[in-house]
Amino acid sequence: MMQWDTLLNASRAGYASKAKTPLDSRNDFEMDYSRVVFSSAVRRLQDKAQVFPLESSGYVRTRLTHSMEVSSIARSLGVSVENELIASGKLAAEHAGKLGAILSTAGLIHDLGNPPFGHYGEEVIQRFFTELFEKESYGLSAAQQEDFRRFDGNAQALRYLSRVHYMYDKEGENHGSDLTFATLATILKYPRSSLEVDKSKGLSYKKIGYFQSEAPLFAKIREACGLKASRHPLVFLLEAADDIAYMAADIEDGFKKGAVTLEMIKYYLEKAITTEEGQGLLASLHKQQARMNPAYPDPEELAVSWLRIFVQQFLIRSAITAFVEHHDTILEGRFEEDLLAKGPAGEILDALKKLGREKIYSHKSAVTKELAGGRAVYGLLGYFTEAVLGDGKDFRSRSLYSLISPNFRFIAEHFPSQSANRYDRFLLVTDFISGMTDSYAVDLYQRLSGIKL
Repeated sequence: MMQWDTLLNASRAGYASKAKTPLDSRNDFEMDYSRVVFSSAVRRLQDKAQVFPLESSGYVRTRLTHSMEVSSIARSLGVSVENELIASGKLAAEHAGKLGAILSTAGLIHDLGNPPFGHYGEEVIQRFFTELFEKESYGLSAAQQEDFRRFDGNAQALRYLSRVHYMYDKEGENHGSDLTFATLATILKYPRSSLEVDKSKGLSYKKIGYFQSEAPLFAKIREACGLKASRHPLVFLLEAADDIAYMAADIEDGFKKGAVTLEMIKYYLEKAITTEEGQGLLASLHKQQARMNPAYPDPEELAVSWLRIFVQQFLIRSAITAFVEHHDTILEGRFEEDLLAKGPAGEILDALKKLGREKIYSHKSAVTKELAGGRAVYGLLGYFTEAVLGDGKDFRSRSLYSLISPNFRFIAEHFPSQSANRYDRFLLVTDFISGMTDSYAVDLYQRLSGIKL
């Protein structure tokens, strides 16, 4: 059984754990937040899509506002769960303040590895390299090839934080942001290599969690936190916070974009909800609507905002209850499902997910820009793969290589992985493209393609 004393490991892979002054009263996990909040990768999230790409208005969420909301919800979950566990004697009082701090940072950084155009961008990268490796292996092992065939933003986030966000190195070692092991473990939603992915085995096997380049770091994290083959328990709270933040918020954004109506939202919820608790939630919404000022310019918009608030509050309570209830099973490593998968919370999430799939994510304003953005990502992969495979003697490949961010080139040239070869060159390409904003990716592709000068 995992132990909280080990799970809350504040050690770091590098030397920066001692870079704290006597006047600094923050705990180590609060220091993690300060390290990442000022990073360029966090800033770039403001121009990465949550649902609607390349949105010029400020009415809908970007990946940055989504991450801020996840951070806030995750912190709330951590604080509440921590209080419950300390009161029941399952967590030592000396750990007060740690769960909320870890989850606050994890919420902010959980999407740092997402490429332009989100999950569609991931699929484009997977397709590009699948097609590439059908022609030639380029000397990559099976596991290295699968890293690209199963490319995922979760694994890229770990790579960014531990290697690409170059801040701390000593004696030729690069530790990136050098965050605590506990914080890094909390963003490892899928503690599996590309060869271990198998959805039939359970939730934690659903996707790749780390690339072969970060395998040594993953081993250190697992040993330091005593994880064995399991997820870190706080992953369940982070995942719940992500679901709570994006599902209700995506519905709200979908309403603002005209993809759904208030009556449509009610229909999906009323059709799915059968439990007394869920029906109580709908009754609360109806009461709130009845109390609204009829003179308000857009009462339906206000009602949808209230619905989001009610749903999120309900799901937050459900997540706290579920974690405390399943605490022992989670720490034994035997829990392989979402905290919110069952009961009234599961009904509500299923209804919102169905509404999202059928009406919002397939809305033409999202799909047309995603398809165009995907074409740009695929084209950029072609250009820069050509650049890194070239010998640098011809003008074209040399010029393309010079366009790659100097920071990414520095990492690839000075801190290659344990098996330096073309694997690292391909990682340079995915590092560079994953770090792009939606707008920059489209603009650069258009310029390189001669569409605009």
